[in-house]
Amino acid sequence: MAIVATAAKIGEYTIAPIGRQLGYLIQYDSNIISLREQASVLEKHGAGVQGLVEAAARKGEIVLPNVQGWLTSTDEVCEDCRGFITEQVKEHQKCADRLFLDFKSRHRISREAKERRLRVDQLLRDGVFEPVSYPAPPPKVGSSFGGDWEVFESRSSVFKEIMEALEDDKLGVVGVYGMAGVGKTTLVKGVIKQAGECKLFDEIVMAVVSQVPIVRNIQGEISDELGLKFEEESDSGRARWLCERLKQVKRLLVVLDDLWTVVDLEAIGIPHGDAHKGCKIVLTSRNQDVCNEMNCLVNFPIKVLPDSDAWKLFRKMAGAIVDTPDLQPIATNIAKRCAGLLIAIATVARALKSKCAHAWSDAFHQLQNSTSKNIKGMHANVYSLLELSYNFLETNELKSCFLLCSIFNKELDIPIEHLMRYGMGLRCKKPIEHLMRYGMVLRLFENVQKLEDARNRAYSLVDTLKACCLLLDGKSVDSFRMHDVIRDFAILVALNGERVLLVRDDARSIEGLNKNALDQYAAISLTYTHSYTQLMHTHYLH
Repeated sequence: MAIVATAAKIGEYTIAPIGRQLGYLIQYDSNIISLREQASVLEKHGAGVQGLVEAAARKGEIVLPNVQGWLTSTDEVCEDCRGFITEQVKEHQKCADRLFLDFKSRHRISREAKERRLRVDQLLRDGVFEPVSYPAPPPKVGSSFGGDWEVFESRSSVFKEIMEALEDDKLGVVGVYGMAGVGKTTLVKGVIKQAGECKLFDEIVMAVVSQVPIVRNIQGEISDELGLKFEEESDSGRARWLCERLKQVKRLLVVLDDLWTVVDLEAIGIPHGDAHKGCKIVLTSRNQDVCNEMNCLVNFPIKVLPDSDAWKLFRKMAGAIVDTPDLQPIATNIAKRCAGLLIAIATVARALKSKCAHAWSDAFHQLQNSTSKNIKGMHANVYSLLELSYNFLETNELKSCFLLCSIFNKELDIPIEHLMRYGMGLRCKKPIEHLMRYGMVLRLFENVQKLEDARNRAYSLVDTLKACCLLLDGKSVDSFRMHDVIRDFAILVALNGERVLLVRDDARSIEGLNKNALDQYAAISLTYTHSYTQLMHTHYLH
């Protein structure tokens, strides 16, 4: 028995391998044909998987790593098989054509064809994928912001202070406020980008609130950035689901841009305070009072750009054309006329880029004469923003006070006492019935009989307009200033919209107007230019 077992073992180790080697010679043609057919099947299957991958990429999905690895291996094997069949088989065929049977070459090619066939079969078995990809996570807030964003030198300190506030665990809600178009959102986007690069937060989400807060829209913006899909239909149900999702983020930054009024954070689903001490909230608004009412522990005012930064921005957007000798003086004056308001600088620079010298001169003339809404983009980009702020003023008295401020010299601080006197004069001088046929009248100090009460009301109105960023601080607490672009807007509203004021910075511009044309206005403000560049204002109150 031992001899039989030993003989069987010897046969297993000798006869079987010999038979396999002979099989390579006998099955030469079938191995080649089989390899060619299966390699073709693999190539077609690979093309199908590649098609699915490309479709997934078009949808922004992420391809599974094993799918991409399989495609790479498949390409390599198919390329190898094509080369093998083309080169090796042709070489052996040359030998056969010469009636010389090269058994060694025949054996080698058949064996290699079989080995390749086994690799092809394995790839076919491994090439069944369901699915080939998965949805990509939403892009991080700030990832789409311009890569060349830079902090203006004049704003580097406030930028740094905001960043420090974000790192302070005691400051849960931070406010950023300033006039329309001053660059609040631009600055906050820079803060977001910096916070992301420094990995201060695990998640950053941002939503635009606008004049009329719509809870569902705000929830939608935040959920889109989180990749969260709501199943609930009600706003309250979505708020609970969003709140639970945000609580899972240890360090969270929520940016609510363009607040016009108080919003209920709980109704939206934003956890804050004791509900989530790792949640930091940044608000931007045109109204400082809104920031205060939202319990901001610190508020950062964003002021207009100084001349150096304004020119740097203007030059960057208008291009090197501003450096030409014939355009530089007028370009410098145009940039100054935008008075550091970021959106005005950007709008005017883009409108004049690549334009001829005549267009630049015309633009400067319009900016000087408060008709700059005719410059491309000024009405859509600048005055439309200011119009929202104006329309959002709560009372006609505030609107009237704002319009009346435009009659004063743009280069001087305006004493609040003078505003009070003109307001009282307008209130008493002309019967309301006479002016109502021309549109809205200036309604100031209604139900006020005493000068002291009018003075108190004037200070209160000015403070409110300052909080709305429609007026600026003066050099003293008893005065204020008006930004040039905002003054131009007020003049246009008073002249064309409400038709209550006529303001001219060049007295000669009203020459030729008859008395009937002037009689419709409640007040007329003229600037006379005398020698030695002395300026004098004359106001006519009907």
